[in-house]
Amino acid sequence: MFYLAKERTWNNLNNYGSGFLFLTKQFQEAHSCSTQRLRWFGQEQKDRPECSSYFMHVPNVIHIVVGALLFLASGIAASAIITLTPLTPTNISPGLDIQFNLSADFESDTTDGGAVDIAFDPNVLQFKGFQFDPGFTIRDSFFDIEDLQSSGLLSIGFGSFSNTFSGVFDIGILTLTANGAGNTQITLGNSIKWGGFGVPVDYTGASVQVVQAVPIPASGWLLFSALAFLTRFSRQKS
Repeated sequence: MFYLAKERTWNNLNNYGSGFLFLTKQFQEAHSCSTQRLRWFGQEQKDRPECSSYFMHVPNVIHIVVGALLFLASGIAASAIITLTPLTPTNISPGLDIQFNLSADFESDTTDGGAVDIAFDPNVLQFKGFQFDPGFTIRDSFFDIEDLQSSGLLSIGFGSFSNTFSGVFDIGILTLTANGAGNTQITLGNSIKWGGFGVPVDYTGASVQVVQAVPIPASGWLLFSALAFLTRFSRQKS
């Protein structure tokens, strides 16, 4: 299913590319005609060659440019969105867990399903678990994907036998554990192993900072104890 969706996306991209090349060719032809008309301005009417294309007129050139801009704008607006949103603080200490909500927005286009790759630094974070959202019932669990390909690469996917996915919905909760101090970007992308969603998708990941707690030295504890003793002694004396 995912591979058929990928093939459909490839065909759509080819069609978009062909259409854009056609508009570019017509614009170049129109520009060439306009340039020739300027060169022939001082000649007699009978000596002026005629351009064969109706795109020689300036209004038509404007229509071509506007059409190309609308074409590009429609391609940008058609992207779906998959986002990883932190549910807990992203500045943590080693040994603590951090959770993210994985959500999708397919308002602009529908999908039959697919999978997303989630990558992170395994020296900083460790995969602990993923739980599909209880309200995400339109999917068929047969297509559920939770594939830890390596210590720093996780694939999450979903699909359905008969339903398509549209609108805004939560996919599930991702839980990671802080391994050691450091910074890491959690990046998302179409799954290389399982295939994407068959439509353009914009991915938004997250960043995490794990800070090693600085222990208080023994001399600090002694100083703190001494201050506490002096404070209590002064109260008793007064």
